[in-house]
Amino acid sequence: MKSIRQSSEIENILADSLNMEDFGEPQDVDNAAEASALAGISVRLPSAVEDGLQSLTYQPGSRMTFEVDLPTTRALLEQIGRSDVVLPEQLDDATVTIDIPNNVTAAYGDCVYDETEASPFNDWETRACTVLVQIPSPTISAPPDLPIDQLGEVWLQLMGLSDRRSRAV
Repeated sequence: MKSIRQSSEIENILADSLNMEDFGEPQDVDNAAEASALAGISVRLPSAVEDGLQSLTYQPGSRMTFEVDLPTTRALLEQIGRSDVVLPEQLDDATVTIDIPNNVTAAYGDCVYDETEASPFNDWETRACTVLVQIPSPTISAPPDLPIDQLGEVWLQLMGLSDRRSRAV
């Protein structure tokens, strides 16, 4: 399977159909209590490595909305070798909304943030760096015929996870 880095065509297809709404700008915070108050979740940090905390960032939630372009989506799935994902005809032009809750990112070690990268998964240049993200589960509003679990696996695989790991998530 191609990774998303290997195919700018895949990125262009997704960018054309996606409407992204951010609910604010990321904020660096000083401690877990401040992060918890902003995010509305109980933030936990590993106590054994708290001295190695390089950055703690609160990220407001966001919303992604798109309409399913069935022929393009089927072609994309075929191109990346996932013809096993079956999409019924009634999904064409259906609206999908993904709400991503507030979250907190803790970076430990020798981490360098690179704002030039397009994907949030590529923003951290890893040396001896560990990044932990605490986020409630996103919610998805979609037609019942949309195979969300399979499409989630495909997305994780496009982001670079192995087939086995993408199924385990």
